[in-house]
Amino acid sequence: MVKHMGNPGPVGLMAFAFCIFMLGLVKAEWVESGFVQLLTAFGFWWGGGGQVVVGLLELLHGNSFGALIFFTYGSLWLALSTCWFYQRQNEYNILTFGGSSHSAEAEQFGYVSTHHYKNGETIMLAMFAFATLFFFVVSLRKNRCLQSILLTLLVSLSFAAAGEHSHACKIIGGVGNMLTGCVVFYSLAAEIVNEEWGYDLLPGLKSCVTPKTTDNLETIFSYDKAQGVFLNLSGMQFLSQEVVDKFEATLDAKFAEINKRVNVVVNYQGVEIGASVKDKYAEAISRLESKYYLSVQRFSATAFRDVTKLPQRKE
Repeated sequence: MVKHMGNPGPVGLMAFAFCIFMLGLVKAEWVESGFVQLLTAFGFWWGGGGQVVVGLLELLHGNSFGALIFFTYGSLWLALSTCWFYQRQNEYNILTFGGSSHSAEAEQFGYVSTHHYKNGETIMLAMFAFATLFFFVVSLRKNRCLQSILLTLLVSLSFAAAGEHSHACKIIGGVGNMLTGCVVFYSLAAEIVNEEWGYDLLPGLKSCVTPKTTDNLETIFSYDKAQGVFLNLSGMQFLSQEVVDKFEATLDAKFAEINKRVNVVVNYQGVEIGASVKDKYAEAISRLESKYYLSVQRFSATAFRDVTKLPQRKE
């Protein structure tokens, strides 16, 4: 993986925000229907291809959840844009060379009519709404910005699915798409602004998981003679030098009581390490490893893979 790789998230969010806002303009009938031709190009190269590339980069960052989201909606944009392209191309061919859109010849060459797959599109959009609901449930452990994006998108997709059979629902879905685009743009703006300013100028990106306090760090340490040491750092936030120093001092004292090198397993799920103390934290861990570790295994449990070889701790 490339060292010092930047954050690809805002790139994918920008693509998603602009494309879904433009789609909302079409669905809500705020612009001419022919605008979908320009949207097709944006949807294919930016909303589709751009998000898929960002999904790959998120995988390189170890962010499986982010990669899944960008791959899901990027693939949807690629599919829709391809369908729109062939629809317009076939309409042009029929107008130029004659024939009917519902003739045997048109069907044979794959003519895609605007209202040819109402039931199928309803089911497809409902499936993506269900996927969005799943993403929203997972995001309850993330941050308010992501939750707001997925909630507005869920409502928009639900109305879009119903909009295949109801003009009013189609209009509402279009307005929902525009609202979703605005929420997504705020999220990417918060990421960029907070990163450039160096502090949380725009709210909404803090984790919803309550961090563990440093008042009683002994609770993260569990020792079993047969299995070794288990460090449960889940939910810890190392954002200052004081926290890192207290963490190292506490573990140094606990390991010293054992008075021998041991096998160590560390749970890093939900751990946040501030950029300003990243090097100090790494130095502290290196000192502990050189003094007390016989071996170490680190993991971060996710919903998409099982954690293996966990120590069986005695209660």
